[in-house]
Amino acid sequence: MPTIMSAQLRKWKPGEWLLAALTLLFAFTVTTAAASEATVEAKEESGFGRVIMSFDMLPAFDARITTGVLVVTFADSIEVSLDAVVAGMPNYVTAARRDPDGKAVRMALTRPLTVNTMQAGEKLFIDFLPAGWSGYPPGLPREVIADLNKKAREARQAAADIRRLKQRDYQPLTVQVGTNPTFTRLMFTTDPAVKVTHDRSGEKVVLNFDVPVEFDAREALGQMPEEVKNLASRTTADGLVISFDLDPTYDLRAFREDSSYVLDLVPPDSSSQAPAPLAVSALPQDAAVPPAAPGLTSAPAAERSPPIATQGAPAVPMPVARPAQRASAPASQETAPEPAAQAAAPEPETTEAAKPPAAQAPREEPVAAVEAPAMVAEENKEATDKPAVPSVSVEAAPPAAATPSVRRVRDALEIVLPFPQRPAAAVFMRDSTLWMVFDSNHAFDLGFLLDDSSGLISNVEQSATGGTQIARLTVTEPRLISVIPEGDTWVVALGETVVDPSRPIYLSPGFAADGRASVRTTLEGMGGVRWLEDPIVGDRLAVLTLQGPGRGIVRPQNFVEFRALATAHGVAIQPMADDVTVTAGLADLTITRDGGLTLSSWDSPTREQPVPYVSRAPELNAGPFQAASWEAARKRPYREGAAEAMRVAASAGPSEQAAARLALARFEFAHGNAAEAKAVLEVMRDGKEEPDERADTSLMYAAALIELGRNEEGLKILDRGGIADLRQAQLWRSVAEAGLGRLSRSREAYRKGEPALSAMPTDLQVRFRETAARIAIDARDYSTAAIELDAIDALNPADGGFGRALLRARIADGLGQAGLALESYRAVQGGDDEIAAAEARYRATKLRIDRGEISQADAIRELELMSVAWRGDVVEAEVLASLGELYTAENRWRDAFGVMRTAINVHPDAEITRNLQQTMSDRFAGIFLGDASRIDTLDALALFLDFKELTPPGRRGDEIIRRLADRMVDVDLLTEAADLLEYQINNRLAGAAKAQVGARAAVVHLLNQKPARAYRVLQATRLAGLPSELRRSRMLLEAKALAEIGRGDVAVELVDTLDGNDALLMKADILWRGRKWQEAGEALELLVGTRWRDNTPLTDEERMQVLRSGIAYAMSEDSLGLERLRVKFAALMANSPDGRAFDTITAPIEARGAAFTEIARAIAATDTFTAFLEEYRKRHPDEAGPVPSVAPSPQPQPLPEAMDTTPAPETEQTAARS
Repeated sequence: MPTIMSAQLRKWKPGEWLLAALTLLFAFTVTTAAASEATVEAKEESGFGRVIMSFDMLPAFDARITTGVLVVTFADSIEVSLDAVVAGMPNYVTAARRDPDGKAVRMALTRPLTVNTMQAGEKLFIDFLPAGWSGYPPGLPREVIADLNKKAREARQAAADIRRLKQRDYQPLTVQVGTNPTFTRLMFTTDPAVKVTHDRSGEKVVLNFDVPVEFDAREALGQMPEEVKNLASRTTADGLVISFDLDPTYDLRAFREDSSYVLDLVPPDSSSQAPAPLAVSALPQDAAVPPAAPGLTSAPAAERSPPIATQGAPAVPMPVARPAQRASAPASQETAPEPAAQAAAPEPETTEAAKPPAAQAPREEPVAAVEAPAMVAEENKEATDKPAVPSVSVEAAPPAAATPSVRRVRDALEIVLPFPQRPAAAVFMRDSTLWMVFDSNHAFDLGFLLDDSSGLISNVEQSATGGTQIARLTVTEPRLISVIPEGDTWVVALGETVVDPSRPIYLSPGFAADGRASVRTTLEGMGGVRWLEDPIVGDRLAVLTLQGPGRGIVRPQNFVEFRALATAHGVAIQPMADDVTVTAGLADLTITRDGGLTLSSWDSPTREQPVPYVSRAPELNAGPFQAASWEAARKRPYREGAAEAMRVAASAGPSEQAAARLALARFEFAHGNAAEAKAVLEVMRDGKEEPDERADTSLMYAAALIELGRNEEGLKILDRGGIADLRQAQLWRSVAEAGLGRLSRSREAYRKGEPALSAMPTDLQVRFRETAARIAIDARDYSTAAIELDAIDALNPADGGFGRALLRARIADGLGQAGLALESYRAVQGGDDEIAAAEARYRATKLRIDRGEISQADAIRELELMSVAWRGDVVEAEVLASLGELYTAENRWRDAFGVMRTAINVHPDAEITRNLQQTMSDRFAGIFLGDASRIDTLDALALFLDFKELTPPGRRGDEIIRRLADRMVDVDLLTEAADLLEYQINNRLAGAAKAQVGARAAVVHLLNQKPARAYRVLQATRLAGLPSELRRSRMLLEAKALAEIGRGDVAVELVDTLDGNDALLMKADILWRGRKWQEAGEALELLVGTRWRDNTPLTDEERMQVLRSGIAYAMSEDSLGLERLRVKFAALMANSPDGRAFDTITAPIEARGAAFTEIARAIAATDTFTAFLEEYRKRHPDEAGPVPSVAPSPQPQPLPEAMDTTPAPETEQTAARS
């Protein structure tokens, strides 16, 4: 039997002990690689054969001979070509193959041989010795031994260098992290003798320490800021290397400070906004006071530092109370320093020793409009090698100001509350409880106040909820509260006088966006609104926090539905009704309720509010809408009056012509002829672009435009300075804004113009009050609407009764009086006012639908009749909207979307139409993003193509198209699905999303057996910088398309760069089609991997791959491959349905017969693309799409021809080159 001579069992030649030691040294330095590349030399020496395999890094190996085959196994996969073995040693080896997994090579021996292996560095020597070999095995070449000696000397020198560096004990490297509003600081601290350099390339930052100091990267990883990613360290012979990833948009500043190396990470939005160095003006000599320790301290008011002025800012005098007067003078009588004295004061440079401590930072004075951040100059300099005193906030050593403290300033007790960054806050007294609310996660303990407040505070309660800190302090004696911001610190002062008065906050009446009456105030620096429970009173408070300076409600303000508490800072609302809402916008606070607030007269002197609206323009004594002239024109018969007015206008001289024409226009307007009045006013332009700029002419021209429904044009005229503030103009503005659906603006304009109503003609009063009542109803302010209708009834108008009856019916409807409302609607329908009757019919139908008094089918019929019978105003839009809702409930999608399209065409600017369009767009998305079974696939496709304008923008719309394409693939509408995806690519997508959908479209084209189109789609959507998984999936599909159009070699090269079963299956399929049997067999064998070691039965797919692999080996006449396959899988295939086929395929080549050809023919007819697609979907579900339920007919696989091992010629179709 052939044997292997072990190098460990024979005697060593002189000098080979060193070789053995070096071999062990290098064996311990072996590392695992994905696939080690090796080169092979083979030649026949005197009496023996030698194979030399050279590696970059030799894996662990083992060699044995089994049944005439030498098997050399490796711990890692290798890449090697063994063609040179057979060519160089034909007398020793008949065949040589590498296993498909790359972890073994097999050499078929010509005769019984003994094999000896030797390792020399990264070379493996395999000697083939005849059976009768005697004596020592052949040794290594001299040049190899010389090279090993050289490497041994270099290794000894490197080890000595490392030992020398380690002889000194260096301080371990530590890292501290600090945060600042404008940057993040990393401070690496170690021995001062250690040299540090840094390098940055793109997002990679590398720190190099010239000594291998000790550093625990795992411990440091937990405190790294979120912008630092992939922190890692490694020790080399040259020192320590630390690396991490940083966003390329961040700026990196580095400098050395004593034993620390400091990195400042500056985000892009802060690097250009870092504040300039600050200069301090006239600091007192005793400003350098030690920081106040927790507990009670005493600091005279004279020791407070004056405000810090920003360098380069203009010297504006700041009102500051003189220290000697602060205690005695009232807070509202602060005196400003003389400008001359302030200008003469020098501005010395600030030193670190002269900076005021955090606990006594300069206060913000009440008149200061902008707060200057108190930052030291050194933090804002450019990075240098040795900055003076860099400031960093380090978690391991927090500053002393981080602890709350209390101090006395004359008769005031000041609670000092420092924060990492000053949050928005609210402070107010309720009975004897002081409330302090802060928008911060920074918790603090105020328990020390019980001992350090001299009995002023008897109880402290603290809680935290949702990022808010709440403190309630029980105060034993009445005190006045002041709130002062100092840097990142809040100071709350309790004293006999107000230390720093808060700026007053005014609450003013107004309207919410939907027209509801509300109370509002405009504020800057708002935090959030918090609803807090008062455990003592038992009610809830809405508390709004604010940034500095101190701003509060000076004294309580009582309203019908709520009460505004007095506050030192912020806003506190005590609701009296359950539905009161308090909403903070971008710069305003709104208080309202579902039906709007009940507010008394707008200019009530008892209400705390700014001065009510007062027109700054003089009212017209002889204006166009004065009651006397208007009523006189209305009483005169039209034909007679019009003729007289035109005669006077035609015969008037130049000085009287304007007045005469204006009288003619007023006459036409008073008789309801707005178009004729507008025409007369346009004649008055006299060649100008605009009409006569006299206020009465402009006002009447704007009113005529508004009466004609041209509201936007009318508003442009009303915005002109000459009439913008006239109360009569405000009334017409109210009508125009109501016509545009802007309820809030309409109600506000009516409020301003209401005082002018009494001087207006009766018919115009009715017009304006009806508009006010209608928009009040739309805003659900039914009480105001009823008041306006009562005022109209008091005027006893001659006409319009049915219109007002309709409004009263709507009020009853809104108040839940359904019976009265229906009765009133029926009465209006029986009247002679067609406009009011149409609306009454619609609203009665809508009310009956809501009450369930009419079936859905009858409601649809009724509304369909109304949509045909009534056209042209907002009632038609409301009818169409309701009809669309009923169609949707019946799943009559096409009818619903058709109604929506009609409404958009007829009333594109109506608010209800815009709401309907949004609702239908959501329903449209729901059809395709919800349950797919709700609508047939073909119906869904038709619906999409007919109403594609409803596709929502952004991701939801893209997902709709993708899902619809998937459903089309399910029913084998492959061409239509591909066209839909390509429409999305060409019209809706960009960037990575376009590339992803391009991959999905390519899958559909491949399913449709159109590889050329798949290839073109992939080329058209190619993009650099794609995510790795998406890039991989596209490469796989591109390889498939290339293979299908005849470019198999290029496809194999592309697939070889990928891993995974789908890539391996793709490669095997390409090689099979190209009749490259040897490579195809190896790829197919790799697909089943090590399943032969598992005793569980093979799956159908696995058995198919084993059979295909055997056929490929048989066609390549690879007896080694067939033998290996038989040894591995014989046991698992024996009892399977394919056991007999496996025996036939793996039989000796010379024993093949007709049975082999029949089996090969059957296996070649199987569909391999479906199997590939399943594997592809497992890894890339977003790009693959579904497998069609009706699979495309597979292209026939090439039939193996007996003994034909010639690769099939590859052709490149013209479509592939296009």
